[in-house]
Amino acid sequence: MKNEKMGKMQKAMLLCTVLPTLLLGIAIALLAVYLSRSALENEVDSSLVANVNMLKAILEENYPGTYVMMEDKSQGIVSLFKGETELTGNFNLIDAVKESSGTDMTVFYKDTRILTTIKTADGLRAIGTGVNTAIVARVERTSEPLCVRTDINGELYRACYIPIVNKNGEFFGMIGAARSAEEMTRQANAMDTPIWIVTALGTLLASLISLRYTGAVIKAIKKIHGFLAKMISGDLHGEMDMSVTTREDEIGDTGKSIVRVQGAMQVLVERDPLTTLYNRRFGNAKLKHIAERSEVTGEGFAIAMGDIDFFKKVNDTYGHDAGDLVLKTVSDEMKRMMASRGAAVRWGGEEFLLIFENTKFGPVMHVLEFFLDRIRNAEIFYDGVRIPITMTMGVKEGRSDVDLNEQIKAVDEMLYYGKEHGRNQLVVSVDEEEAAAIRERWAEKDPDEVEETVITFPEEMIDSESLMILLANNMEKDIKGEKSAPEEKAEEEKAAEETEEVSDE
Repeated sequence: MKNEKMGKMQKAMLLCTVLPTLLLGIAIALLAVYLSRSALENEVDSSLVANVNMLKAILEENYPGTYVMMEDKSQGIVSLFKGETELTGNFNLIDAVKESSGTDMTVFYKDTRILTTIKTADGLRAIGTGVNTAIVARVERTSEPLCVRTDINGELYRACYIPIVNKNGEFFGMIGAARSAEEMTRQANAMDTPIWIVTALGTLLASLISLRYTGAVIKAIKKIHGFLAKMISGDLHGEMDMSVTTREDEIGDTGKSIVRVQGAMQVLVERDPLTTLYNRRFGNAKLKHIAERSEVTGEGFAIAMGDIDFFKKVNDTYGHDAGDLVLKTVSDEMKRMMASRGAAVRWGGEEFLLIFENTKFGPVMHVLEFFLDRIRNAEIFYDGVRIPITMTMGVKEGRSDVDLNEQIKAVDEMLYYGKEHGRNQLVVSVDEEEAAAIRERWAEKDPDEVEETVITFPEEMIDSESLMILLANNMEKDIKGEKSAPEEKAEEEKAAEETEEVSDE
């Protein structure tokens, strides 16, 4: 993946997997942060309420009596008394509470600070400073603690207040506890950091897993694409990569289906439909491949051409169905003989080409003699009648340095020589002069007088892609009730012949 550019499909797949994962991770992280901060705030409020209640209890225990505010108008000062004890200026108690709890403590008269641990910017205690009157009004109306976010001397605090009510039910003031909002924010940030780290790691892990999976998917798709490209170019013998066919998902199923299609196309393009032997087009390609490999490796190969004797008489005597049965029987024997030895090709009609690969010439002759003997003894019955058949064959050792067409021509001459000299035999050599005479005699024969049925093929065979297009077009015409190209050509030729006959008359 390092040297490959990310394709559009992979980008789309990553976008569809990583982006939702990222958004989900952020949403979860935000929810976790909100819940953690809410929990922290609740914890701080509980701590503040506990501290104010503790201070109130300490004051009640140490200084019995009611709260009284005394004013000396002559000197312009006020004093806070709890029972008989003056609390004004006595900070020991609230300082001790702050030191033990880390919380600023304040005793209010109405809305004014009388005792406090909070200090102003110049370091003095914030005595005489006021609190928001709305807070005082809310505390005065309820006996429950009030916790709010408030501004104290220009700095944000989280504060909780409880009312001071004398025995006569008169609202005297408040006891408050406060903690700096900045300090709480630092604490919250410290709690949030692990959440964001886990979210980032989770998103990164999900991205890596997605990247790995999508990379494997794209790689498999590219291998399928390459496999199909080879098929389109005419190479029907490529192998689908195992990493595709072993996948247990839709991509693996697609790969297996394409392999099955490849097999079907091989049969369609490379095989003879009647005998299932290789057709002439593939035979030429196979022979070329074997010869090229022989030139590189030095391995020997051999070429044989065989023909069913008096095959036309079989068709004329028993019918074409019987002829097809004979062709299939011979082809089945050839397939058994050539298994792991090479390729058997239906060259045309009842003529066959055998290509032996990676072998020496001596064993090939023994194999062919054994094959001809099996053909002689073959039990072929049609409508209860045994059809006796024999074959004539020519064989020669292949050479990678000689033109293949010349070698096929030479082995074909051996076949004709065998036909001229009694048939039912294997020919391994022919005199050049006699071979030339055989060629001349066969060339002079009227095709209608030749006992064998010979199918000729053009020099340039149609390629697989063109064949598939041609078959598809013909199928489409059949569906529409139109005539296929061969039918149209046959009708044109027939019309031309009729026109020529009329002209002669």
